[in-house]
Amino acid sequence: MPRIKTNNMSFEYKIFGTENDNTILLIQGLGMQLIDWPDTLIKTLSTSFRVIVFDNRDSGLSSKMMTPEAQYHPDMSECDISESRYNLHDLAQDTINLADSLNISTFHLIGFSMGGMIAQLVAAKFPERVLSLVSLLSSGGQTDMISTSEAMERMNISCRRSNVNDAVDAAVISDIVFSGSKHTCDTTQSEISARKAILRSYYPEGTYRQGLAIRSTPCRQALLAQIKAPTFIIHGKEDPCIHWQQAAEAHKLIKNSQFWLVKDLGHDFPDGFTRLLGTRLINFLANTAN
Repeated sequence: MPRIKTNNMSFEYKIFGTENDNTILLIQGLGMQLIDWPDTLIKTLSTSFRVIVFDNRDSGLSSKMMTPEAQYHPDMSECDISESRYNLHDLAQDTINLADSLNISTFHLIGFSMGGMIAQLVAAKFPERVLSLVSLLSSGGQTDMISTSEAMERMNISCRRSNVNDAVDAAVISDIVFSGSKHTCDTTQSEISARKAILRSYYPEGTYRQGLAIRSTPCRQALLAQIKAPTFIIHGKEDPCIHWQQAAEAHKLIKNSQFWLVKDLGHDFPDGFTRLLGTRLINFLANTAN
């Protein structure tokens, strides 16, 4: 996969679809890699758009912020946020730097979870660049996320280094916890995907620093209220990581935004939802061009 250097950092990225003026940047969530996007979603979007996925700093094969090292705390909700080396605003700037380096002047944004928080900031701070915004299973600019205790513990575990097999097992358990009650997690596929990601890049220290970045970023709701781009907010009614009411607040803040609250959906991409999501996104993006 290609890698590009910008602002003294390198970013691994991949482009799907043919060269055209309609570009979608997909921004991943906490500790996630570019290979973690569902293939079905990428295939659907790339039939009409040029789709670019990339690894955020501190994940995948992009630059790691190794020094100075933050003091690890086993409970992220109690960590010392003053030790954060960067925040969500820096990750938003990374997105702009990547677009600049690839000579992309305007683009659509789709952000998942932490990636949705980053995408919201890009849309608010760089309105001339953003054609539309999709905030996918993300928050509404609040300082803290409302998560179940079980989901919070899984996020904490994702920041702890272990051997490969234990890390794979932990990822599968997290997938089960994050899924909605009506969607049975395919543990075989989950294990395959987790092992592929961990063998590509296993860096829980980076996940911890990304978590610090979220927690150290002040309330962003005033910025969300400034977003002018057509916005589609999508959330699961059973999301254990970010309560759906936090996404509903984003809908209230962003004028003329659309809100799709998906019954029985957790913090994941079950097959049936992913196929429907692709269709809904194509329709939304087509309407923003009219």
